[in-house]
Amino acid sequence: MQSFKPRETLSEQVARHLENMIAFEQLSSGDRIHESNMAKELDVSHGAVREALLMLEKRHLVRNVPRKGAFVTTLDEDFVRSLYEANESVSGPHGAQARPPVGNRGYGAPGITVPKHVRVLP
Repeated sequence: MQSFKPRETLSEQVARHLENMIAFEQLSSGDRIHESNMAKELDVSHGAVREALLMLEKRHLVRNVPRKGAFVTTLDEDFVRSLYEANESVSGPHGAQARPPVGNRGYGAPGITVPKHVRVLP
């Protein structure tokens, strides 16, 4: 019998949307993510945005500061390298296929490349 995966929850969809906004620089390193503004913009509940921010914090893309809000993590060279290394360790031998093919730009370990759309801070 085949098991079926449930569809993405609203919070997972919001997290994916915010993740894309970070990846494509619509949200920059250090930017504050205003929960209420994001809820209005996406026409979702505050709870869905709050849960999405917690998901992104677990992925180290957002830093939640008590009584201050959520902030996009600073994407420096070491951080981006560690994300790719973690992805590779989880992906196993097929991790190299998951990496975007962007020539060697001198970022980190051999074979670890950073996509052109990711801005790496010096």
